[in-house]
Amino acid sequence: MLSPVNSLDDAPTFDAAGQRHAEYVVRTIESAATVQRRSQFYVWLGSGLDALLPHQVAVCGAWQRSRRDVVFDTFDRVALAPAVLAAFGRGEAAEVATSPLSPPPPVLASPLLNELQRQWVQGGGRCTIVDIESLRSGVPLDAMAALLRAGFDQFLVHGVARPQRPSEVESLFVFGSVGRPWQVRERVLLELLVPVLHATWTRVQVNERTLASPGAVATAAPKAAPLPRGSAITERERQILRCMREGKRNQEIGVMLEISALTVKNHVQKILRKLSATNRAQAVAVAMSRNLM
Repeated sequence: MLSPVNSLDDAPTFDAAGQRHAEYVVRTIESAATVQRRSQFYVWLGSGLDALLPHQVAVCGAWQRSRRDVVFDTFDRVALAPAVLAAFGRGEAAEVATSPLSPPPPVLASPLLNELQRQWVQGGGRCTIVDIESLRSGVPLDAMAALLRAGFDQFLVHGVARPQRPSEVESLFVFGSVGRPWQVRERVLLELLVPVLHATWTRVQVNERTLASPGAVATAAPKAAPLPRGSAITERERQILRCMREGKRNQEIGVMLEISALTVKNHVQKILRKLSATNRAQAVAVAMSRNLM
């Protein structure tokens, strides 16, 4: 069943929790400007966007002129069965690059993604919750069985189409969450954030293609400047960086490491200063580029 957001007036009143979401929206938009590479995009999805749209898998598609089609990339935050990854279009050819630091070969839409794209276009290009049962007519039985076994009941879908040409998709974003239904608030949030998602993912695609060209190989991975004297990352800070990479909040990190949330906050501030980062996503991206984790 399609559940579009007809307008922002459909959104529930923003209470205290909604105010926190508004803060996350601002932070997510601000940190998006620092995202240039696929690895940074992966971190941004997990450390920023996941606070607003909790998900286990995100599929990002962008129109590629050379292929004259929408090409997709899958970002899984938990270990997914090969059959589930295959349903999202990640086949054996892409298994050679499972690390977010190594871009996998681009893949065209799978039957599942084709059907989600079709339903999104049919729904007028609105942010849409798609019940998995509505996909049976267009998705192979083995793919449906794999998704249901993994616990996917719904997908949150939105994208960008060419002006006045709703069937010509420029980008498409699919979020899957296991064991929880998508809420109206999350549809509204994705409505607000899809322009940022589109711009960020488009920029990443351009950068990855540019840096992969022969003339750009020499500058594709510039050597990071060493940390200033006395600014070495401690083992405790490495632990916190790893938790930040997974999108954990201060309270969650404190529970995991058996320290207070305030202590975690102080560590995070030190990490930001040491890495000259303005936010958590940038700090993780810098740490990954320096092999500090």
